[in-house]
Amino acid sequence: MSPQGNAAVIQGQKDALEKCFAERILIIDGAMGTMIQRHDFKEDDYRGEVFKDHSLPLKGNNDILSITQPDVIYNIHKAYLEAGADIIETNTFSGTCIAQADYGLQDQVYKLNYSSAQLAVRAAEEVSVVCGQPKFVAGAMGPTNRTLSISPDVEQPSFRNVTFDELVAAYIEQAKGLLDGGVHVLLVETIFDTANARAALFAIQTLFDEGIYLPRPIFVSGTIVDKSGRTLSGQTGEAFLISILHARPMCVGLNCALGASEMRPFLARIAANTSTRVLCYPNAGECYPNAGECYPNAGECYPNAGECCLNAGLPNAFGAYDETPQQMAEIVRGFASDGLLNLVGGCCGTTPDHISGLEPSYITKLSNFVNIGERCNVAGSRRFCRLIKDNKYDQAIAVAKQQVENGAQVLDINMDEGLLDGCAAMTKFLNLVATEPDVCKVPLCIDSSDFSVVEAGLKVSQGKSIVNSISLKEGERDFINKASLVRRYGAAVVVMAFDEDGQATTAEDKVRICQRSYALLTSAVGMDPQDIIFDPNILTIATGIEEHNVYGINFLKATKEIKATCPGCRISGGVSNFSFSFRGMEAVREAMHSVFLYHAIQHGMDMGIVNAGCLPVYDDIEPELLKLCESLLFNTDPNGTEKLLQYAQNFTSAGKLSAAVEDWRGKPVEERLVYSLVKGVDQYIVGDTEEARLNTQDYPRPLNIIEGPLMKGMSTVGDLFGAGKMFLPQVIKSARVMKKAVAHLIPFMEAERQQLLLDGGQEVEVEGKEVEVEEEVEGEEEVEAEEEIWNEEGRLLGGRLRGHPSRPVAASWIPGGGRGGGGGGRGRGEAASWVLCGAQAQSWSWFGGSRVLDVNSRYAGTVVLATVKGDVHDIGKNIVGVVLGCNNFRVVDLGVMCPMEKILAAAVQEKADIVGLSGLITPSLSEMTTVAAGMEKAGLNVPLLIGGATTSRTHTAVKIQPAYCHPVVHVLDASRSVVVCSSLLDPNLYFDFYEELKEDYASIQESHYEGLKDKKYLSLSQARARKPKLDLSLVPKPPSFYGTKAYNDFPIEVLEKFIDWKPFFDVWQLKGKYPNRGYPKIFKDKTVGEEAKKVFNDAQALLRRIKKEKLLKCNGVVGLYRACSKGDDILLKDDQGYTLETLYGLRQQHYRESDDHFACLADYVASEESGVPDTVGLFAVTAGHGVHEMCQRYAGYTRCVRGTQGTRDVPEVRRVHEMCQRFEEEHDDYNIILTKAVADRLAEAFAEHLHQLVRTCDWGYEAAGDTCPQDLHKLKYQGVRPAPGYPSQPDHREKVTMWRLLDAEELCGISLTPDSLAMVPAASVCGVYFGHPNAEYFSVGRITREQVEDYAARQGSDPATVEAWLAPNLAYAS
Repeated sequence: MSPQGNAAVIQGQKDALEKCFAERILIIDGAMGTMIQRHDFKEDDYRGEVFKDHSLPLKGNNDILSITQPDVIYNIHKAYLEAGADIIETNTFSGTCIAQADYGLQDQVYKLNYSSAQLAVRAAEEVSVVCGQPKFVAGAMGPTNRTLSISPDVEQPSFRNVTFDELVAAYIEQAKGLLDGGVHVLLVETIFDTANARAALFAIQTLFDEGIYLPRPIFVSGTIVDKSGRTLSGQTGEAFLISILHARPMCVGLNCALGASEMRPFLARIAANTSTRVLCYPNAGECYPNAGECYPNAGECYPNAGECCLNAGLPNAFGAYDETPQQMAEIVRGFASDGLLNLVGGCCGTTPDHISGLEPSYITKLSNFVNIGERCNVAGSRRFCRLIKDNKYDQAIAVAKQQVENGAQVLDINMDEGLLDGCAAMTKFLNLVATEPDVCKVPLCIDSSDFSVVEAGLKVSQGKSIVNSISLKEGERDFINKASLVRRYGAAVVVMAFDEDGQATTAEDKVRICQRSYALLTSAVGMDPQDIIFDPNILTIATGIEEHNVYGINFLKATKEIKATCPGCRISGGVSNFSFSFRGMEAVREAMHSVFLYHAIQHGMDMGIVNAGCLPVYDDIEPELLKLCESLLFNTDPNGTEKLLQYAQNFTSAGKLSAAVEDWRGKPVEERLVYSLVKGVDQYIVGDTEEARLNTQDYPRPLNIIEGPLMKGMSTVGDLFGAGKMFLPQVIKSARVMKKAVAHLIPFMEAERQQLLLDGGQEVEVEGKEVEVEEEVEGEEEVEAEEEIWNEEGRLLGGRLRGHPSRPVAASWIPGGGRGGGGGGRGRGEAASWVLCGAQAQSWSWFGGSRVLDVNSRYAGTVVLATVKGDVHDIGKNIVGVVLGCNNFRVVDLGVMCPMEKILAAAVQEKADIVGLSGLITPSLSEMTTVAAGMEKAGLNVPLLIGGATTSRTHTAVKIQPAYCHPVVHVLDASRSVVVCSSLLDPNLYFDFYEELKEDYASIQESHYEGLKDKKYLSLSQARARKPKLDLSLVPKPPSFYGTKAYNDFPIEVLEKFIDWKPFFDVWQLKGKYPNRGYPKIFKDKTVGEEAKKVFNDAQALLRRIKKEKLLKCNGVVGLYRACSKGDDILLKDDQGYTLETLYGLRQQHYRESDDHFACLADYVASEESGVPDTVGLFAVTAGHGVHEMCQRYAGYTRCVRGTQGTRDVPEVRRVHEMCQRFEEEHDDYNIILTKAVADRLAEAFAEHLHQLVRTCDWGYEAAGDTCPQDLHKLKYQGVRPAPGYPSQPDHREKVTMWRLLDAEELCGISLTPDSLAMVPAASVCGVYFGHPNAEYFSVGRITREQVEDYAARQGSDPATVEAWLAPNLAYAS
């Protein structure tokens, strides 16, 4: 018979067992150990012939007797069967590789289980033939000698000596042997750790679910250890039951430890809380031959039993049992008569049981609302996040304890944070939870968007957990697979109202998705409806977007319908989402939560993630606030958002206006507006703008104010900046003022638009956008093309038009549709989007005979900007965006870490005229090439701008431009961006500009490839032969310690004096002329000195605020390691001389006559063969924690998706002609850039100071002195600290090795992006310390294919991967 067995036979055995249970109480055998002890086996008996030469003692390993003494085991089985047992257990209580490892027999586990099963099956079949009744064999699967729930080391409570996966593998191996041997039932018994039992059940279900074996019945038996009715860890029998019922056992109950009389009340609780059959086989007692006892309701008396299967209680002081079989029979007869059990027998041994949910938690129709505590969520609690990151798990447990004390009935645990290893953090935290009775008595909600983190939590949680969450977002197959795993782990599951089309927002979609999910879970997965918890999406209201106003009422309606149509399910949700638009106004938010829950519970909501300690009583909410909150929830007041905002502002502060009145305030409003813009004064801008709006004689429409004085002011700003008379900091301040003015006008412009529609205007859709038709043009007046220019691929590049009869102005077509179209060209025979140029160029476009007003038409053009995937740096990009915005370009900023697909989609959706890519680190260069190729493949024809610190004209011409057949322009800095964009979008300049660009790039490409031919490179062996000579007598002394040292929240006051301010001024493009180039001489420069002083003073003020309010946090870690070089690599070793990690090096190869050596970083470390001990250091520092939060305060606007599909779910949004921009209170790009620039300087200062500490203290090879910061900036010290990704070692992948050693993510919160290994936060610095006085900075430069292949071989990588990471350094075309 195959391992699957014969389906008919297996089903027949199951039916026979069911029939026997229906007829009577069945009997399971007694203690195997007691019977074996009677034989008084010696060591040789245990070894037998099979293991006579085994290296370890085997006495006491009863399981192995199935192989070495099979006749004895067979006879014991037969004796129990003849005594009346219906079911016998295999001799495999310790039959796992984990338990057998103690005897060195882990490789015999399958054979042991297979042999034991065959012996028992043979005995059962023989007795069955004789007595004419069916007999059954249960494959015994004991708890092993390891525990998932308790640390073996009291000093390390989070440590475990076995993992869930190891247990699953062990139980799978055991189960295979038992099933192949022919057992009829699998019995998971003597459960001293429910987590272990769940691993056994997981293993069994894996074999059944994956079709490896046909399902057999499962029995499960736990252990109550004392009269308190709890397991050793304090779990009640009911809680144990809840933890294992997901496996759908045929029989469940208790065994071991207590006598039958003591076990009765606890067995009664088991029976009362389950509909499955109940078993009871307490601790095995003394053997009483010939007892002649009648087993209750067995229907027959079995004389000559030879063994009492019932419990004789616990042994007395002499090791004997006081209760007789007759006494036990009477007690058990009472069990039977009261209907408490279906299976009775005897057992041996007592072990503890442990489960995280010590007590049962029931959610029924009679239950009140269940609070899911939210503060153990790194995404929802800054304090908890900080504690986890700082490895302060003991304090993090205190947060959990406080949640329970505050009324949380379930704890939501989430470790989804970019700087954390989610799996490791979840495992460690839950292991510690298991040690805290006050915490682990409540169920856990394991919350993560990464399913591997969910699984990590399920593997160490003791009881029945809740998984948060799964959805249909990735389709039915993914949904069913994840749900099946959840069921196998024995958890309940939260199902989000998402499907393949996205998040449900309407009541109808919420209901439809949940009903579909319910059908799949109950039918395809077989999940108990009571384990299904739906989250129909609590979404943010009061965002300023009209369709969001019904989100609250939609949730209430959907909840009621889901509960009515999906019987047994529960409803949950994240309550804090509801009030997100009022973040920072905590009193208002808490009132909103209380109001929402009050009504949601009435509609059927069962549970929710909420801060249990911050919910005001509904009746205690201030009446006006209550009324405002309810009007928002039920959408009864169209002005509810503004009213609640006003309430919150009045509640929090009174505010004071400045009384200062300046001379320019007496000028006409037009001049005041221009003055405010040019001077960057925002104090009066809203009032002045409103004054102009009310002057309808001069400004009939709000748009006239923008096109009039506001654009006049910004034009002046642009002119002054272009002429070098204004500087970047001033331009950014002007942009902030402009944004505030426009933000004030937008609601009035929207109202005007609505009124126009009511007065008879109509809307048509043009190329995916709704635009307003203002004048129909007769068909005979259609614009005709006079000339068209096509490329070889049949794509229209451009052309010229005849003048329109009614508007006789010159008109040209701009590739990509220009201001009126954009986002792609056309093929032959397709209608082009032609744009009239001249006086009306910003207002009108021609589409199929209709003259229409386009949403982009009042801008000079639309530019989509993005920092490419894998890169988190955006200061330069932000500056370009501000400069372009000041020159009337519509800027759509996609942010950082943008994948190609997002950039292409935005280019099309936003009708981009230009796409701009930014990046700082070298891997971004190849990503830019990928985006360019993607644009070509997608058929886009808009110009592409390239910028960033590592970009260059040469790389753009050689690598990026060939991937895209339209203009690709390298923009050196922000001051050039306006000129470039204007040239690309001006029809009179475009063709000449593009032709010059192509000629320039052709020349660069030719020079580049010719230069590769002309340059001479040494072979790798020649370069190595000319490496620098190291003076071993100057090798620095050993440091004061080896290992790592972390610095948390390092004082900024200490770092200030180490700041190098020159790069700060470079950010602002403020460059003094000799002799006033550096800091502080730049302040004396006649041209930029005054502005440099202003921006420096602003930086100082910001630093003072950062220190006072503790807005930024500086963390760092340094590691010092024993080291030696081996060839071009550096080996880092432990104190035993074993290699911990290897740092791989690259060597210079480019030959120049002036070079006398060809360096590699390994040259500055003593070689392995020299035997001289040496040291290498690593470090990582950041000043970026807090930057994101600060910049959010200053954000001027956040890009929103525009088009016919509506807008994103963001607060304070107004729409005009399908455009959506979020204007927040401060509109402050200037301070955003200032914050990031200051944080970068602090990070570099931290790196400088930490290096000084290492040189003078930790490593101590340099005497502490009075070295001034200026000398440090000039590198006037011994040693260097080169960084991976920079010239001395251009491979960013070396950071991965550094992070493993430093544990930088755990110790100081710096993570690496997966694609390009950029550091997050962006204001971070890392590097390697070399202390030898000969060590110096150098540039590896270009390397040959020979070195690439050698480097790849040493790394265990492949040449193609190396080429991708080192593309700028290749001396050949890859």
